[in-house]
Amino acid sequence: MKARWNFYFGLAWGLVAGAPLALSYDALYAFGDSLTDTGREPAEPLFHYEGRWSNGRLWVEYLSVRLGFPYNPDNNLAHSGAQTDDTLGQVRDFVPTTDVGWSLFVVWAGGNDFLQEYDKNWFSDASWDRQIAYSVGNLSNAVVELYSKGARFVLVPNTVDVTDISLLNWLPDFVRDYFRGKVGQFNRQLADALDQIRPAYPALTLVYFDFYGQVKSLLERARDYGFTETRIDALSDVTFAGQKLRRAGRQLRFLGPHSSHYQIAWNHRRLVLCGCHSSFTPNCDSHQRDPAALGARPA
Repeated sequence: MKARWNFYFGLAWGLVAGAPLALSYDALYAFGDSLTDTGREPAEPLFHYEGRWSNGRLWVEYLSVRLGFPYNPDNNLAHSGAQTDDTLGQVRDFVPTTDVGWSLFVVWAGGNDFLQEYDKNWFSDASWDRQIAYSVGNLSNAVVELYSKGARFVLVPNTVDVTDISLLNWLPDFVRDYFRGKVGQFNRQLADALDQIRPAYPALTLVYFDFYGQVKSLLERARDYGFTETRIDALSDVTFAGQKLRRAGRQLRFLGPHSSHYQIAWNHRRLVLCGCHSSFTPNCDSHQRDPAALGARPA
């Protein structure tokens, strides 16, 4: 069991990969969507945990504690449903009240730019090219804006394959292949944009984290960890009837994309995609920050 938890904790702890081994952050600031939002846009309460689109606490809450300080919701400006332009707005609204030079900033958005726009762009390459350039521009501008406000350590995870979630995984393969290609285009252009920022801001430690690849690896190896189901929305799964996910005691809580929100939950040895996404619950004390091991691109 511990090996299984360590694998998922590796995904979560990748959010600080790329930083110097001796580095000690003094705060964590986060911007993005419902992957990160802990209550600014509250979820419905029946199946979700205390305003989160989740059955438990989110990664940002666990990571704060792992970094050595209590979680501060005032430092989390993310709100559910946000696209990248909303995320840039969050950054622009951010006004530091103290020196943030030793704080870690996480800017994580992009999934909603696909989930909320795919039925407008469909198979138009030109429309997707404009959308992706706009989305990447929002995130790169957010990084530069944070630097202007004193940030010196910024992490930008990429976007998962949204065609794996239950909202889209029912689509024909040729449709999913097309959308998957656009997600890949977004992730490549995001990595390239961050590469262009680094030389212009040598005092900035800017890390690109391949969350897409980590989630793909998890899903492809699900059976290796004892899980058998990866495609069903748990809130629609009759085997979960009568169970409140927020009270399920032996779940693997795992971050998923937005909109119909999924989690990978451990229950009766099944890996399920569910209509709310959840958090990492790691069981590991190793503060691993090796970017090569965790898929990050260090500055």
